[in-house]
Amino acid sequence: MPLWERDWRPCVAKDDAGRVTAFAPYPLNHLEGLERVRSISAAAEQFYGAPVGPDAYDAAKGPVRKAIAEAQKRVRRRLEALERARQSEAEADYLRKAGELILAYQYTLEPGQTTFSAPYDVDGPELNIDLDPTLKPVENAKRYFERYEKAKRAGEEVPALVASAERELAFLDQLALDIDLAENWPDIDDVRAQLEQNGYWTGGRSARPKAGAPRPLRMTTDDGFVIWVGRNARQNDEVTFTRGGPEDLWLHVRGAPGAHVIIKHDGRPIPDAVVQQAAALAVRYSPMRAEARALVDVTQRKFVRKIRGGKPGMVTYRNEQPIEVATAAVGDS
Repeated sequence: MPLWERDWRPCVAKDDAGRVTAFAPYPLNHLEGLERVRSISAAAEQFYGAPVGPDAYDAAKGPVRKAIAEAQKRVRRRLEALERARQSEAEADYLRKAGELILAYQYTLEPGQTTFSAPYDVDGPELNIDLDPTLKPVENAKRYFERYEKAKRAGEEVPALVASAERELAFLDQLALDIDLAENWPDIDDVRAQLEQNGYWTGGRSARPKAGAPRPLRMTTDDGFVIWVGRNARQNDEVTFTRGGPEDLWLHVRGAPGAHVIIKHDGRPIPDAVVQQAAALAVRYSPMRAEARALVDVTQRKFVRKIRGGKPGMVTYRNEQPIEVATAAVGDS
């Protein structure tokens, strides 16, 4: 057969409208509209509608990186505002005390008075309280209590809003890593699709035909253990909750975005060498690959949970055991 003899015959398949629907280095005889092309690169160029290679990919990554950076900036600004709201809890306490002091001293206040001072605690400092001279003392107190209730409600909402914004920022950090690791058009399109689906992408949609979402990396060790590696947010979700079973081992680099890694449990004890190999993969597909050493958390898949309302690949986990990986060896894993 031609394939056995490495007799490559790159081709594309086109539909009735002339759009390329598939390509391969061998004849796709089961498809109609088959055309031979000069090289597999030319076939890929026709299919994806753009040149292939590092320069083309870097150019395509630029707008995606920009969209991610702008979204990160917006979320960080929101977190800063929430942090200021959190710091205003002391102000809410002041509003409550001011209202109580006005009621306590209402009979000593003069009509038209604009301010007064009094200690809230016997041995405490005096509080300086502004008054509206057009209002009676009881009305001034009521206004302070209304402001206090509003500040209190806002303060109660802040922790949940902070947690939500932090999860959103973690997701965007994962997408930033995903685009850095993207090696081809499907990888780049996968990240852009996540931006579109989550409302972060304001550019146009890709004109390239869809080649199907890239699958997670599957490896088999020398002693027969299967390892699955998610190389972006969507794949992480698939690896953990579709490929992974309750008794499988789950790995993720600690304190950073990165790959979800599953070691399939087939009834045998999983050797330390296999766990180290999987941990090295978790580091390779994370920002920690540039560090001298990295910690990787290991737990059983049954202890990993999706974050309710969270983005793809966002999880919480427990019962983890950290292992250290020397990243100098990661490239050889």
